[in-house]
Amino acid sequence: MRQMLYMEDKEKIDVAGLEKLKENAKKELSEYLKTYMPADSGSMTKSSIMGPVGKLLSAINSGKATSVDGLVGYTISIHNQTASSKISKEGTAHLEEGIKKLIELKQKTPKSMWMKTLRDLDYAIYKNKLAYIIQRSEEKKENEGKGAN
Repeated sequence: MRQMLYMEDKEKIDVAGLEKLKENAKKELSEYLKTYMPADSGSMTKSSIMGPVGKLLSAINSGKATSVDGLVGYTISIHNQTASSKISKEGTAHLEEGIKKLIELKQKTPKSMWMKTLRDLDYAIYKNKLAYIIQRSEEKKENEGKGAN
C-alpha cells in the first residue's frame, strides 16, 4: 500500500481585493496614458498606443526594476524619448500611483495567476486608451463640423 501524502490547504485568495487593486492600477495607468501622445501620432499599433505602459508591464513582469522610484524613472525615460512632449506633473502623479498599485498587485497575486492578471490588465488599458483616442477623434470632427457652418 502506498503512503498517504498530506498537503496543507493554501492561504485563501482575496479575489475581490485583487480585482479592486487591478481596477485601480488600470484606472491610474489609463489616466496617465491620456497625457501621452507619441511623436509619430499617425501610428495605431498596440505598441504605439500603449507607449511606455507596455514597456512598464514588461519590466514589472521580468523584475527589471522592483522599486516605485526605479519603475517611475524607467517609464519617464521612455516617455520623454518617444512622446511629442515631456511628461506633465499630472501624468507623473497618475503614473506613480499606478505603479504603486501594480507592485502591490504583483506582491499579492499568486504566481499561478500573475500572467493572466498582467495580460488582462494590458488589454484593459489598451482598450481604455483606444476608446479615448476614438472619443478625441469624434470630438475633433464634431468641432470641425461646427466651425464649417
